[in-house]
Amino acid sequence: MAEDTRSHSVHDAEVHEDHGHSVAAWTCVGILMVASLLIAFGVAFGNHVLDIIGVVLVFVGVAAGIVLSKAGFGSASAPERQSATRESV
Repeated sequence: MAEDTRSHSVHDAEVHEDHGHSVAAWTCVGILMVASLLIAFGVAFGNHVLDIIGVVLVFVGVAAGIVLSKAGFGSASAPERQSATRESV
């Protein structure tokens, strides 16, 4: 098996994508999961009130994600990550 003979230095920074793992994303997904659960129970049991609450929660979840992202709790966009990586090297 061939060995990797390259020398590694501090300047060989690895860029790791965060894939949207942020407070804004987790909050949005959490609310959407609860909303989908309520809608599923509403459909299964024929309860229209649960369906309506679930649909309202879908909009609340999306709005919460957008508001939290704009408030600075979202993940950085690709150009912001690249400039931050360049500055730290």
